[in-house]
Amino acid sequence: MVSEKALIKSRAQKYLSKGNYKKALGEFQKIVQLDPTNFRARLKVGDLLHKLGRDGEAIAQYKQLARQYVWDGFLIQAISLNKIILRIDPSQEGIDRELADLYAQAGASSQIPAEGQTVERKLPEIPLFSDLNRNELHEVISHLKAKRVAKEKLVCKEGDPGDSIYIISSGKVGILKYSIKKQGDILLAKLGEGDFFGEFGFFSDRKRHATVKALTDLEVLEISRDDFDEIAKVHPRIRNVLIIFYKKRIIDTLLAFSPLFGQLQPHQRAQLVSRFKLRRIEENSLIFEQGAPPTSFFMIKSGEIEVFASKRAEPKVTLGYLRGGDFFGEISLIFNRPRMASVRTTKTTELLELEKADFDRVVEAYPPIKGTLEALSRKRLKATSELISSSWAKKATAAMV
Repeated sequence: MVSEKALIKSRAQKYLSKGNYKKALGEFQKIVQLDPTNFRARLKVGDLLHKLGRDGEAIAQYKQLARQYVWDGFLIQAISLNKIILRIDPSQEGIDRELADLYAQAGASSQIPAEGQTVERKLPEIPLFSDLNRNELHEVISHLKAKRVAKEKLVCKEGDPGDSIYIISSGKVGILKYSIKKQGDILLAKLGEGDFFGEFGFFSDRKRHATVKALTDLEVLEISRDDFDEIAKVHPRIRNVLIIFYKKRIIDTLLAFSPLFGQLQPHQRAQLVSRFKLRRIEENSLIFEQGAPPTSFFMIKSGEIEVFASKRAEPKVTLGYLRGGDFFGEISLIFNRPRMASVRTTKTTELLELEKADFDRVVEAYPPIKGTLEALSRKRLKATSELISSSWAKKATAAMV
């Protein structure tokens, strides 16, 4: 038997599809009466009040819902509602400050005013926002701009100019990146409410490093780098908070495209991200020396390194050059032997470093990675040994002629 709530919802959707907003409003209000925790129905009531020109009532509905969103830990959705209120009535400029104050109060208190009961509670972590104090949060909120994107449309395209960060307030997106090997886009991740994207171009070259597609009707909040720089002049700590988040996202992207770690599922890669360290090394710096004990595994984010071997009374032999996406240092770790070559940077280089203890744990935890690494290491070991022997033999012969 169909429930009363389902019948009301069906009628509400029918009236909505026909553009009969007045009757649709009445049905959605019935849903809210039956279930006050139905936030989507409460949001629809506000939207319909606005469509019917009853803006004062709509704003009151949005404010009430925004407050409840904050107390339930849904800050991004509350901010999105604030932006709707400001579009309707720009004179409501004080609501951003009120929202920041309320969020700070909610995070410090265990009492929910709407219920009047004291309970143990902890607001969910929201990247960037959870780490900001009241004044910092207010500044960020006041600079955010709301944007709506229809299902299947692109928010941004890989390679296009762009230097803003997006935060999803409603809906889902797919993060796509072009793979030369597969001759097409591969799905890096699916993001939903509260997630960020766009930080690569924001921090680096003002270009989009991935395509973002709306998987559902989408609402996002956007902040430009220029606006962010203005905030950071007054609140410099905000930049550091975002940089930490950016580093985590960089590491996950590199792992996704790695021949070793790309076989892992997104949730498995997420478990590895914290084990890697992002290092920046200046040009012509020695990373490790031939004969040294194995301490770390490395992946190259950007830049270039030279792999070379040398021995007493013999000239240096260059074994090769590695660039972005390549990895090195695994042979000594897999076979538990000293480094058989030296590695230095030829230009300023950014590396992901995985220390030996963490490398051993990862290899044991993910057998496919262990198998791939062992096979690659045997091939590299054989090729490197042959190249070293061949190069020194040729140089010795040349010296005798």
